[in-house]
Amino acid sequence: MPTPSRKKRYAHVGLGGRAGMYTQALTEQFVDTCETVGLCDVNETRMRHHNRIYEDKLGVALPTYKADDFDRMIEETQPDWVIVTTIDRWHHKYIVRAMELGCDVVTEKPMTIDAEKCQQILDTRKRTGRRIIVTFNYRYSPIRSMCRQLVQDGKIGEVRSVDFNWMLDTRHGADYFRRWQRRPIISIWSTGGSTRGRKPCSRSDRARTLGPSGRRSSASADAANAVRNAPWPGSAPIGLT
Repeated sequence: MPTPSRKKRYAHVGLGGRAGMYTQALTEQFVDTCETVGLCDVNETRMRHHNRIYEDKLGVALPTYKADDFDRMIEETQPDWVIVTTIDRWHHKYIVRAMELGCDVVTEKPMTIDAEKCQQILDTRKRTGRRIIVTFNYRYSPIRSMCRQLVQDGKIGEVRSVDFNWMLDTRHGADYFRRWQRRPIISIWSTGGSTRGRKPCSRSDRARTLGPSGRRSSASADAANAVRNAPWPGSAPIGLT
């Protein structure tokens, strides 16, 4: 009888809002093939919050580590993969260190925030031979997956270009303007990143996956408008958008 495959072991660094979808997946859909072995964050309350989810759903309490103890977490828990969902500014730090310590990496988009850090990641991947996956969850919602399939199947003819526009308003995106991402792109190094960096990355990927596979180029542009105490029904004033 064949021996059952060992579960893939995951350590998770950065437990803000985006971390929830990974915790949900690792405690629900993928419990038969994956297990989380450690949590790492600057905030003890966030780690306790996620640990309560693991305790409620799986009956396990995971070891937690402060950000400065990342190396110790890897040494003690021996993960196969590290999930990186910190603020954008610190993605490269944990991606590079995880690969240097022998782990593969799953990171939230954007992979990093500038060309220098991107090159550092690519050089580390080449040097260590480790894998890195950049996640774009928006690709895989049912409607978007169906649209992509229709394009691939040629149902609407040959696609030569894609023009994709998206408004961030109080119905979708207002929360971005209450967090560190509300800062303008010029402050990217001091605040960790911004919506003006993150969203064009996501939307360019959306357009790319809908467009022809042999595309020549893609580009993104944005605008930020001031909205103060706008009287949208059921919405709190959100300041700058």
